[in-house]
Amino acid sequence: MKIPKRFKLFGATVDVVDNPKLQWERGWSGSASYDKHKIELVPISDSFEVSRASYEQTFCHELSHFLCYYAGGVINSKIGGFLHQDEEFVDLLGVLLHQAITTMEYQ
Repeated sequence: MKIPKRFKLFGATVDVVDNPKLQWERGWSGSASYDKHKIELVPISDSFEVSRASYEQTFCHELSHFLCYYAGGVINSKIGGFLHQDEEFVDLLGVLLHQAITTMEYQ
């Protein structure tokens, strides 16, 4: 799977950039910044050894945050939590998205 440099959602351009400091500063492998229209990913390196599939899944996870954020869905009226803030759901959606994209067969 190719990781894009940028993509558009509702006319807004979302940039995808490497940030090797993200792991050390926050302990994260990826980040979605809605206000900056940016996805940051820790690149695969000697100091951050992950599989290519894991790196791709991190991108799909952060993309899922953006999709849910722009969709504006509310997951539970009792809690009132927004869909893009539900890490379990976003992670599940990211894994499913990754599997669908990486196993697509074309005619």
